[in-house]
Amino acid sequence: MAGRAANPFVRGKNERARRGATAAARAEGALARSPAKRTKATPIYAAFVFVSAWAGATPSLAARAGEDCAENTTARAPLAHCLHNASPAYAMFLPRRNIFFLAAALPPWAFPLGGTALQRKHSTGRAPATPAAAATEGSRRWVCRDAAPRVRVSGIARVCGPSFASGPWSALFLWCYSVMVFGCRSVFLNAGVEVGGRREQKKSHPNTATPQHPPPDMIGLVHGYGLSGSGSNLWTRSVAEAFTYEGKSVHLFCQETDPEGLPFVSEARVYRDAEGTPETLFSRSTDYDGACVLHRPELERLPVFVRPPRGASDYLAYMPDFTDEEVETYLARNTQPLRRVVEDEGLEALHVNHTVLMSEVGRRVHEATGVPFAVMPHGSAIEYVVRRDERFQKIAAGALASAQRVFVLSNEIQDRLREVFPDLEGGPDGLTDKMRSTRSGVNTRQFALVERSERPASVERIKAAVEGAERGKTPGQTRRMREHLREIDDETDAEPSIERLQEALDTADGYDERRPDTDLEATLDGIDWTEAEVVTFVGRLISYKGIPSIVAALPLMLRARPDVRVVLAGAGPLREVLEALVFALAEGRRDLARALAGSGGTLEGENEGALDTVTGLFDALEEKGTLADYFITAETHLRPETVLFTGYLEHDALCHLFPCCDVAVFPSRVAEGAPLVVPEAMASGCYPMGTNFAGMKDSLDAVEEGLRSEGGFDEEEVAPLRLRPEPAHTARDIAANVPRALDLGGRQRPALRRVADERFSWRGIAESLGDELASLRSLDRRS
Repeated sequence: MAGRAANPFVRGKNERARRGATAAARAEGALARSPAKRTKATPIYAAFVFVSAWAGATPSLAARAGEDCAENTTARAPLAHCLHNASPAYAMFLPRRNIFFLAAALPPWAFPLGGTALQRKHSTGRAPATPAAAATEGSRRWVCRDAAPRVRVSGIARVCGPSFASGPWSALFLWCYSVMVFGCRSVFLNAGVEVGGRREQKKSHPNTATPQHPPPDMIGLVHGYGLSGSGSNLWTRSVAEAFTYEGKSVHLFCQETDPEGLPFVSEARVYRDAEGTPETLFSRSTDYDGACVLHRPELERLPVFVRPPRGASDYLAYMPDFTDEEVETYLARNTQPLRRVVEDEGLEALHVNHTVLMSEVGRRVHEATGVPFAVMPHGSAIEYVVRRDERFQKIAAGALASAQRVFVLSNEIQDRLREVFPDLEGGPDGLTDKMRSTRSGVNTRQFALVERSERPASVERIKAAVEGAERGKTPGQTRRMREHLREIDDETDAEPSIERLQEALDTADGYDERRPDTDLEATLDGIDWTEAEVVTFVGRLISYKGIPSIVAALPLMLRARPDVRVVLAGAGPLREVLEALVFALAEGRRDLARALAGSGGTLEGENEGALDTVTGLFDALEEKGTLADYFITAETHLRPETVLFTGYLEHDALCHLFPCCDVAVFPSRVAEGAPLVVPEAMASGCYPMGTNFAGMKDSLDAVEEGLRSEGGFDEEEVAPLRLRPEPAHTARDIAANVPRALDLGGRQRPALRRVADERFSWRGIAESLGDELASLRSLDRRS
């Protein structure tokens, strides 16, 4: 990462490359719609568009210039060539190389193209199907259809015509141009020329850095679930996309049912029988330098780590409920297809998510084929399955013992593994010796800073993201629940029974909680986004995530910030309990609030007993004699519109929500591994705070270090990051820390963004992961 920061040419590369690529796509569309526009030419127009895209012009401006230039473009200076080169020039400034491939930045009118029509092709790991000339760098394919002899030029010379590609004057011209314009000391002319089918490979530059372990040609990412929703799903998707972006070939083994919706997937295969016979669903070109083939075995039931949500089909089943026979059937249906992929595609290393059950699939394929594999544990499988069922603890121990590497996302995961699997320690192949650190990241192109004045436009993008999607909870269901809660008698001394509470909550049942609310748009319109101070929580609505402490903190928080708004984005079995608790506090119903706090875990269905963070606050306030004032404040300041529920939102909506919020609160009560929401909030400039233990603490440590080093923040300004995890303190810390974070007035936003860019880039994570996987090739394949 330090190398990237030190490279002056990297600054602004990603944004300019994105703009150039977008402008190129629009310009090519304009040319395709009107071939007659290729009839005239003036190099001035081509130069203008090139400079515009290079300088970071917006896609619309560059495209508008492209429309004008298309009117004056000939086959000798195709506009698409000009615009395309504005983007690859920056994509080629790779920090791991000490050289710059600058010729891609040259405008096309600087070359004698000899009358070509340029078309870009993207490699899917196969040889070109036609004898067209191709200029390549990495796995890019530039196909130039011409009457000239068949010429392939790799490296810098992305041109057609053997005279220029092989002539010594072209090398001199490129050298002088790059030194003059970019001030570079050296340009590596890595040109391998193939004329008439004969390839001549020129010598590499002696200063070219060679990695200790060349990246594996074929990487296998093994994940037993889809690629959206949970943290491990998003981690897998992001790493696969980063590998593909960097030009690697990836085989992704998972349960994603919508592969066509993933732009980096070039091919998808499904396995419908026990023998692992593949059926190709589609094969296509993509806008990525590498290729990703997605493999999905069909299953009768999918074992999950937590009980399926309301409205889920019978296809999802809680893993500990599986019989031994069902476990074996699941393992067999995954093992045979994965083994076939390893053998047919020549995979050189496997990265397997979770300690169960796909880790056992990886172990079996390793035993059968010798392919080395690594396991990356996540907290959910350990906490909700491995600790609770000896069968799965034994399976996990066997897989970890056989794995050549164990990737850990945080120090907390390391400690947890040592605690749960003490017998795997000791010896040169012990668990600790196998561990290698990695981390969670954020797509910094997707999550971005948004000025307060631009927040309404970002909210419109949330609406656009959910347009046409199936919907979940309706306002009528919430109204019915409130009506039934009002009918519960509050004139007796006794608190309402759990049966009465359950009956009221059940009136809001009967919707698919994995969907956004039907009135989401109206909910979002209820906030003045340019003026309001907004606090958010993003995640599953379960008591383990600590959301009740946010609701309990509201009366105390509203004393200091009476106009603050809270947005709870997510779904889960605790939602109705939370809505009922907000209703009870706003209505001044102390009996109802106490009853919900005392039985909230039972009403949720996931746990038995109370909501500890709420009862802990009530007990502490009662001991101080201020509980009555607390309920009076709640009735005075808390309104129904203070707390807004959105329902379930996908990432394409959440990436627009985070930048519209000022503070994000993650008060988890269980040990988190490496929560993705923290770097996502950072990249959006949203001040994160969380309970200061386990993997959450590791994430907050990185945030604090970044704020101090990048923004010069002092102890008072970083202190609000951390919440005490003890039930008696969490809600009170939220109430105290949120106003302090809001007092910063957004000064933290640029510093948080820089930290996210420098420390949580998926590309950096994928690069280090690829190096580790490459090192496995030197090991005994059946060690």
